[in-house]
Amino acid sequence: MLESLEEAYYDEKDDVTLIISIDFGGNPDVLKLAKEAAWTHGEKRIRTFNENQGLKRHLIQCGDYSEEYGAAIIFEDDIMPAPYFYRYVQQALGYYWEDDRIFAIALYSQGWNGCANRLFEPINRGGDVYLSQVACTWGECLIGDRWRQFKEWFAHNDGRLEYSYDVPHAVYYWKHSWGKYLLYYIASHKKYYVTPYLSLSTNFNNSGVHIASDSMVFQRSLLLGEKEFRFVKFDDAVKYDTFGESIELKNIMEKKYQKKVCIDYYGTRRNHDTYDLCLSSVLLPYKVVESYGLQMYPYELNYLYNIQGEDLYIYDLKNHAKQKRDWRHHYHLVQYEVRLLSWVDSLFYTLYQWLLKVKGLFGHR
Repeated sequence: MLESLEEAYYDEKDDVTLIISIDFGGNPDVLKLAKEAAWTHGEKRIRTFNENQGLKRHLIQCGDYSEEYGAAIIFEDDIMPAPYFYRYVQQALGYYWEDDRIFAIALYSQGWNGCANRLFEPINRGGDVYLSQVACTWGECLIGDRWRQFKEWFAHNDGRLEYSYDVPHAVYYWKHSWGKYLLYYIASHKKYYVTPYLSLSTNFNNSGVHIASDSMVFQRSLLLGEKEFRFVKFDDAVKYDTFGESIELKNIMEKKYQKKVCIDYYGTRRNHDTYDLCLSSVLLPYKVVESYGLQMYPYELNYLYNIQGEDLYIYDLKNHAKQKRDWRHHYHLVQYEVRLLSWVDSLFYTLYQWLLKVKGLFGHR
């Protein structure tokens, strides 16, 4: 990562400070590497600690640099930035600086819904960014005054969060995550991340204290060239909530049906009884009033273009009905997201994953 930061593009007039923050108790070679790392674009600072901070506490202290400098770009050690990441951030800050509804600038382009373990693809209406309430900790620029507001809220809520229907069910049980607090804050205060369609960072997801094994699931294609980004006004921007569900689609359906609509494509919500209708790809115990196929990407287009089929359902949440388990439905859903996988490759992948699980149970790596 340090080499990528050094080789990235900055304007000659830019005086960019690099701060390398190293938690206590890690590999001693990390400090040596930090001292030897080249940095020719401004001051280099190295921060160390005399006791272990832990991931949450450490990253929150790193976020405090946004107050010192006005804004701060945060990278964890398994994140790689794109060559022109700095210019993207400069343009985004210039466009959204005065809009308090923007919490931060994401560099990472989401491609995976981690709470549902399914693909995520945002709808594109011509801009280079969309707005998301999914917290991005894999390359982000924190804005000083927004961070200060978060810290004030965090001081009263650290260790005191209660279960909330406004964030995915799994988030409440993230014991050591600082992203958990970001999600709660963003949901309760209706904040957003500016998120690029083309990623300006990627995540190697290397194994370590908080990751059991290496994975490529969070790798994203990087934007390698320079460009002038087309930003979108807040009211005109495509928006997604903390569940990765389309706010635009919710508004369209509520206007059409004149009812309270829940978008739950991924099946991660737990409060269906507070709505009238629900759009979901999951079999739910309610009466189906409309159904659609899954052929177009992203999934919203199948509703908007009225694609016929039995893969995407609108449920009447006021009428319970037992749904018969249909393996064909699950097959179509897997086929829609995987797109193409031969039965030989599928069998090999399944057996190999099973072998890894067995090895893990017996402590083999």
